[in-house]
Amino acid sequence: MKIKELMFKILNGMSLGIVATLIPSAILGEIAKILNLASILNLTRISTSLLPFAIGTGVSYQLSFTPLESICVSVATFIGSGVVSFVNGNIVLTGTGDVVNAGVTAFIASLAIYLFRDKVKGLSMVALPILISTAVGWIGLNLLPYVSKVNGVIGLTIEEVVKMQPLLTGGIIAIIFSILIISPFSTVGIALAVNLSGIAAGAANLGVCAAAFGLALAGLKVNPIGITLVPVLGSAKIQMANFVKNPLIIVPIVINAFTLGVLGALFNIKGTAFSAGFGISGLIGPINALNHLSWNLKNIVLVFTLFIILPIVFGYICNFIFINKLVLIKEEDYKVTI
Repeated sequence: MKIKELMFKILNGMSLGIVATLIPSAILGEIAKILNLASILNLTRISTSLLPFAIGTGVSYQLSFTPLESICVSVATFIGSGVVSFVNGNIVLTGTGDVVNAGVTAFIASLAIYLFRDKVKGLSMVALPILISTAVGWIGLNLLPYVSKVNGVIGLTIEEVVKMQPLLTGGIIAIIFSILIISPFSTVGIALAVNLSGIAAGAANLGVCAAAFGLALAGLKVNPIGITLVPVLGSAKIQMANFVKNPLIIVPIVINAFTLGVLGALFNIKGTAFSAGFGISGLIGPINALNHLSWNLKNIVLVFTLFIILPIVFGYICNFIFINKLVLIKEEDYKVTI
């Protein structure tokens, strides 16, 4: 397997783990806070802390590893993420660990599987847990301080830039996430990796909304209704192949995203590292925006308008200009073949 293909599979595996473990926290966790349901909140926190293990499981699934190999990769990823710490001799789970280092550890563990699986053969039940779970986990832990430092610098830089130029930065971040959502990369994973929060997280969600509604509208006439709704209800990545064939299809989306990102910053739409990148999916973006603004009729209308109404309106206008007037792209460019 080529390194490029391996990287894509690892990124997709990370996405699986991220979605499976963070959606409970992003939706139920916020509701539990409002209703003061401590037991539900604790369950979502446990799910969140199992993110690195789930990343290892997702990566193993993508690479079709055996059950033993999958467990070893998951354990190594869990250890390497740094989610576990020791307090007074007790094991404590803290947050999600470092998501980027979890991905790095999963990558190293996967390479180690390919390297050692044929060499250990009959001894795999003994050798793989030692070589992968323990040794690779140890390597991940030693890489953790350096990877975390880089992530911290990136996150701090974004935060400072947003403070200086919130409107412009909001527009740019929205553009970046509108492109990421139809790329092989995980918007949620990247948001977590750089600890995207505040206005930047809100802009990221609005960028995802721009892509979701814009792509759905663009493909409305050439795709069945089920496929048309996938970008909104599922993932805009269904248009990834079309984006690779004709990158120009992203132009209306980018304009839509920039406009929404600026408006989001203007109206102080915020989010968290856990909510950024979900967009409208599961209503995670809107719910977290309202948690920051406060729940009242005025803010509900504002969030509904920014997350649903305006992405549809701007999406229709941008598609009309670039497809019908300028004829730079065609509706057939958005046809999905599955």
